[in-house]
Amino acid sequence: MDGKELLRTVLSLVLLGSLSAVPSVYSQGGTTGTLVGLVSDPSGAVVPDVSVTVRSLETNISVTETTGTAGVFTFPNLRAGLYEVKAVKQGFRTATVPSVKLDVNATFRVNIALEVGEVSETVEVTTAAPMLQTDEATVGHLIEQQRIVDLPLNGRNFQQLQLLTPGSVDTFNHQTSSGLAGGASALTITNVAVTANGARPNQMLFLIDGANASNQNGRGTIFSPNPDEIGEFRIQGSNFSAEYGYGSNVVNVSTKSGTNELHGAAWEFLRNNALDARNFFAPGVEPLKRNQFGAAIGGPLRKNQTFWFFNYEGQREATGFTRRASVPTERMRNGDLSELRNQIYDPATTRPDPANPGRLIRDRFAGNIIPRERINSATRLFLDWIPKPNLPGFSNNFVNNPSVDNNFDHTPTTRSISVTRSTLSCSRSVWGRIAASLSRPTTPGQT
Repeated sequence: MDGKELLRTVLSLVLLGSLSAVPSVYSQGGTTGTLVGLVSDPSGAVVPDVSVTVRSLETNISVTETTGTAGVFTFPNLRAGLYEVKAVKQGFRTATVPSVKLDVNATFRVNIALEVGEVSETVEVTTAAPMLQTDEATVGHLIEQQRIVDLPLNGRNFQQLQLLTPGSVDTFNHQTSSGLAGGASALTITNVAVTANGARPNQMLFLIDGANASNQNGRGTIFSPNPDEIGEFRIQGSNFSAEYGYGSNVVNVSTKSGTNELHGAAWEFLRNNALDARNFFAPGVEPLKRNQFGAAIGGPLRKNQTFWFFNYEGQREATGFTRRASVPTERMRNGDLSELRNQIYDPATTRPDPANPGRLIRDRFAGNIIPRERINSATRLFLDWIPKPNLPGFSNNFVNNPSVDNNFDHTPTTRSISVTRSTLSCSRSVWGRIAASLSRPTTPGQT
């Protein structure tokens, strides 16, 4: 066994192992689509027993089906991408639709009209009407790969693109890092909490490559692929199938896969505080330095059969957060509380109130000053741990702007597709995906 064969064997074992570990997959509501159509002759009558072949323009993988007596063909579970559709029937010219774009979780209709002639003659259908999804009532919005990459995303979080869907509102407060309405919107771990169509925040279902990736704590997503990893995603807002079972919206993400050609990309995004304004409560501009970098590459392991895709993104961020607090002044540390308007009472003078049986009275500290010898030693110890004021006054007299590191590694994501032929001459595909994300937030002095 040579090196290439060994690599293919190891990859196949890892792939099958990863498939067995997937707990649940929404096979019909995943990252696939469906092509349907009707084959007719020049008079408009349906043509049965037509051999229809759908071929992926990216991987050259093809699937063939024969129309029934109604002249209808259906190709379910096709991965989103570009396809060629070819119809062959004895006594008619071969008809070819050279490029059909199938979107994730969509059903597209491609009707073909055959012309009388020899099979060896080919008619290229280039004037077909624009394809509309007329075979189901689902209302959705497709975000294609070009917009995912080109539109500005703070932190490169694709979930912000949900706001392109009518009826969607972000309920996460990016100034206080909490949900505006509390509850579910305050539980997000991705700093995005979208509500849609009047539902509660984060009441939606996230599917990544067909697998449920919803976080049960707040209904966000537990894993967020980076924009260069996503092929496209669809947001379904109403009338979607009961198979999903939950959510006012269904976010269906399809990640990229390898093709017959080797493709790659590399990137780095820099953001710092050079042009930032000062926080109103901060003495100066808060420090910020964020580097997001990564690379993606994919290609064939064996052309027309097995493909691979690798993606990595890392982030290194150092940022400051302004915090204000009220701390004891120097006079207060020595027992002098005369700066406070409230009267301070001596607990050691507590005694029954002769004028009001059952109630207690105490004497005031003169001038609101506690004698220094009355301050407990344990209290003095805690006072040493409390920072001293760095601003005037006794309220909001301390400001802190610590630097916090927020680093993560979106560890390698791999996916492969292999196609084999069975004894029934039926095309079958197997694919797997391995993904992980490691976050390491630290403060200075910690590792």
